[in-house]
Amino acid sequence: MIRFCDKDVYCITEDAMDRSRLIQYFLNGHLDDPVCVLDASGRYKGYISYPNLIHNGDIWNAVSKDHVVWNKNIWKSARLFFASHKAGFAEYMLLPVIDEERQLLCFAYEDADANRELRMLRELQEETQALQFADLYPDCQCVKIHGFNELAYFFARYLSAQEIPVQVRGGSCGKDFLLQTKDSFWITVT
Repeated sequence: MIRFCDKDVYCITEDAMDRSRLIQYFLNGHLDDPVCVLDASGRYKGYISYPNLIHNGDIWNAVSKDHVVWNKNIWKSARLFFASHKAGFAEYMLLPVIDEERQLLCFAYEDADANRELRMLRELQEETQALQFADLYPDCQCVKIHGFNELAYFFARYLSAQEIPVQVRGGSCGKDFLLQTKDSFWITVT
């Protein structure tokens, strides 16, 4: 399952990139922190990690261009990225999330332990003979979902397809995403 997180990041513009300055930053307690690279207009260009900087002789080759765009394809794009880039033991790999104007919004990471819930939701949708949410909770007038991630998005769509009103409290980014991709009037975002 794809989850989102905010993270304080150090940013540097392309024209100010200096290898020794970056190494000094990393060695001052930031070994695991990415450094975002921005163009002169403040648009996201990529990020540099300490391992990339050390393993690449040229600073420009150390800039990773990996990212996903905050749009309806984010789930597929992020899953493809995480399938091809496996993190180490007990390590979360962070993937920058940008908007259409290339502004950095947040970071995505894969929570493999939570994939079970997504699989169960898919199976529930495919098995039409199984008891559905409306069957189990016939008196439910509205479902409130707090937080925004891949499971929250698909659960809201599942409930909406059953004509169960849903309120999603997912922060400003989650709200914007649901408003952009909403295909039913049963979902409201606050």
